[in-house]
Amino acid sequence: MYLSSSAQRLLCCPFIFFADMKCTTNNSNSSFFSGSSVRITFVFSLFMLVACLQAWAQDSSAHRQHHATIADTVKKDQPPIDSTLRIVNVNPYFTLHVDSVLQYAFQINKPPANYYWYLKKAPVGIRLDRSSGNLFFKAEKSFFKSGKLRYDEPYQIQFGVQSLLDASEKVDTSCTIVFYSTEIVPSRLKPTIGATFTLEEGDSIKFKIQCDEGSFPTEQITIFTNIPISGYRSVQRCGDQFEWTVPYDFIKDNDTARQRTLFLSFVGADKFFNRDTAEVRLIIRPGLDYPSQNKVYAR
Repeated sequence: MYLSSSAQRLLCCPFIFFADMKCTTNNSNSSFFSGSSVRITFVFSLFMLVACLQAWAQDSSAHRQHHATIADTVKKDQPPIDSTLRIVNVNPYFTLHVDSVLQYAFQINKPPANYYWYLKKAPVGIRLDRSSGNLFFKAEKSFFKSGKLRYDEPYQIQFGVQSLLDASEKVDTSCTIVFYSTEIVPSRLKPTIGATFTLEEGDSIKFKIQCDEGSFPTEQITIFTNIPISGYRSVQRCGDQFEWTVPYDFIKDNDTARQRTLFLSFVGADKFFNRDTAEVRLIIRPGLDYPSQNKVYAR
């Protein structure tokens, strides 16, 4: 039991005082201990004892409260134990300029010597160091000129980290990388036919619309003509084929001109509505309608 020095002195005071009074009386052979004097001395001693006990109780309570406060402070200062494997600095989104280098070191909340990193899915050229978790990529223009990568298109990188001691302890996550360039190269449309072609009524024509992809790929193609036509196969994407058969009544009997010129304009646009137009000119001349003439001759 804890007692402060002041409480110990107070607790002993009445007994020392009472013993001193008794010894003094016995040595002087007086009658001080008799009658009312004894009662007064006893009451005074009892009063002092109660006062000392109260002081001791208060001092003991304050001491216990002080130790409890110290214990609570020690518990709050101790950090919680982090036992779950986590990647503490995952960056969910990377933006990288062409001809630049990406280097980013992922970190975990445990000793890295007992863990290794791995890639599950990534675009061409992405590397992840299995020991340090360092992500590396050099955005060379050759990746984009060859069509392996495209600008302004999000690519997902799936990777993870696993314990070398416990195969069940692992974490899988992902991030996104987008490439961009300040040098905008427009996409171009290239028909697989010459700029000018001559046809007769009843003839058919077929050709494809190819694309030279620039910074942003062509997403849609629209056809415009100077003369309304029908029965043709439309082109909407790169690589689609245009097909059309010239009807026999394309040149009317009352037309003064012996030929008509049809302009086919193919307009391609990317996601930012940057446009490129390829034009094909078809010169159409009157043609003999063999099926109709055969019917007339058969009659």
